[in-house]
Amino acid sequence: MHKGRFFLMTATKVFRFASCLGNIEKAVEQILDEVRTLPWEPMDLDFIKLALIEALVNSVVHGNKEHPDKWVTVCYGVVGGRFLMEATDEGPGFNPDVRKDYDLLSETGRGLLLIRAAMDEVTFNQKGNSIRLVKFIPQAASSSMEANCLRGDGAFPLRKEEQ
Repeated sequence: MHKGRFFLMTATKVFRFASCLGNIEKAVEQILDEVRTLPWEPMDLDFIKLALIEALVNSVVHGNKEHPDKWVTVCYGVVGGRFLMEATDEGPGFNPDVRKDYDLLSETGRGLLLIRAAMDEVTFNQKGNSIRLVKFIPQAASSSMEANCLRGDGAFPLRKEEQ
């Protein structure tokens, strides 16, 4: 994990949704609809879906405390043979380095473990209210794939590298 270090990402899609658990399914399906035609290995889309659900549930429940007046902002795209998604909530954040006490039998606390197992890279911003997920596209042969798979309203500079 590379806590606090983000690189400039050109996101093709950006949206936000109110912090209601009922909005998560639609958000996840919107993202998956756009990337499902990429040359994934078997099970990759299932892993991505699992990680997206867990990350967005964490943003809604733990970050925004299911407060419907708070938003979760989602940015996603394909850059350099990688699918990237970042979810940012309006909560106070947390320190992911202290969440080492995973218990698979507990009703809570498994989300980060599942996200890390499903994705190739998982990072957080310094505050701990933004998570970035990365999944490498195994057969990313050319950068032309980036232009063809996701079409948005233009580039959105997500974040400059934090020092």
